[in-house]
Amino acid sequence: MNKKFISKIICLVAILMITLSGTAYANNGENVHPSSQTSKMVSTKSVSLNNIGINPMSLSRPTSGTYLPYNGSFSAVDTEIYSNYYFFTNGATKFYVDSTVTADTPPGMNYHINVYQAGTNKFVLSSSEFNTDSNTGMWTTTFSNLDPAYNYYISFQNDGLGGTLLPISGSFKVRLN
Repeated sequence: MNKKFISKIICLVAILMITLSGTAYANNGENVHPSSQTSKMVSTKSVSLNNIGINPMSLSRPTSGTYLPYNGSFSAVDTEIYSNYYFFTNGATKFYVDSTVTADTPPGMNYHINVYQAGTNKFVLSSSEFNTDSNTGMWTTTFSNLDPAYNYYISFQNDGLGGTLLPISGSFKVRLN
């Protein structure tokens, strides 16, 4: 065997090892179980919801994408409402949704945020359920461990309260960091 042939074999083995280690990393649970965590925003200095467009939400699922950040708002929702666009996540495995949601009339309503894969429309996960009376102000929900091969979109789901569905309204920002 000559040196050139041995060098090629060593190079191929190295490429194979790198490829397999990447596969093992992807299968070790890092991106298999998406999760969400929500916390109240203490400061809104870095995240402003000013200049939000009028109702960039839809009752139908999005068919085109946009870059983040994405500002949105919705009003008088008594079911589920989707973002008008899916989000180009550029291989990111997490994104953030800063939101404030209120009930249009008392009493407070329950709601949660859903995440779906763009293209497949496959449900990925939901945030915890929140009540508009006890979860006032701005909240940040972090959706983590997402598959970097996909883009995603969100919806706000009105869960009602005690069998009653009164409308909710809100504003939000979806961002990568």
